[in-house]
Amino acid sequence: MRPGYGIRPLVDATAARAGVVLEIVNEVSFLSTALWMTASGLGASIMPAAYASAADDKSLVVRALTAPRVSRDISVVTRRGRSLSPACGRFLDEMRKELRG
Repeated sequence: MRPGYGIRPLVDATAARAGVVLEIVNEVSFLSTALWMTASGLGASIMPAAYASAADDKSLVVRALTAPRVSRDISVVTRRGRSLSPACGRFLDEMRKELRG
């Protein structure tokens, strides 16, 4: 991704803290472009695992970065004073269970 856009600041900061110098050859505006470039053999891409896995492209291999680990917070936003639908409540319960392991 372009500097300052999407997960790029997080990746840059994590690499810097780990003393890793990234050799950035291409910068794109859309993750779909990065996936296409990777599938075309133009190099590797760093992106959220959920996005890469959702591409369901059998020619791609998705590997988690584990050392250093790049992570970000995800928030659930609801409207104050409003109740959630039963489906939304169940979804949030399942998400909490999944995140707890």
